[in-house]
Order: sequence, then C-alpha cells, then structure tokens
Amino acid sequence: MHPIAIPAREDRPRDQHENFYWLQEDYIRGKQAGAGWSFTIWRPQIVFGGAVGVAMNLIPIWVLTARSAVSWGCRFTARASIAQ
Repeated sequence: MHPIAIPAREDRPRDQHENFYWLQEDYIRGKQAGAGWSFTIWRPQIVFGGAVGVAMNLIPIWVLTARSAVSWGCRFTARASIAQ
C-alpha cells in the first residue's frame, strides 16, 4: 500500500500490481478488439463504509434492494439518515 495522487485519474499510469478492475478491463478490451461492439467503463463515484480494508459501495446495494422490492411487489424507500 502507498499513497496515490488525489484525485485519481484514468489517464495516470497504473500501479504495478494485479487489480481486479484492470484485469477485467484488459480481458474485455481483448474480447472487443476487432468485434462489432463497444463497451463503457463505469467506476463508482463514491464508496461508503466503515470497515477497514473492505470496499463498501452503497449504490449497488440500493439498486439490488430496490429491484428486489419491485419484483416482490413491495414499496422501496431509502432514508437519507436514521433521524428521518
């Protein structure tokens, strides 16, 4: 582990270690080369979490919860804080 320049930018050189996102991107780029399709890379804009060493991104959790609620015929609500 080491500090990185903030804000992180896509045009900066990659760290010299295996990273799931870069491995996945390289795999997709390899499959896409010469094919008749394209792709878009989307990385989370914000990550929430209080556990050290664990990446927690709340957005996918909200999406999965909302999609599940809709598929079960339930109403989905997301509170911005416990005080509400």
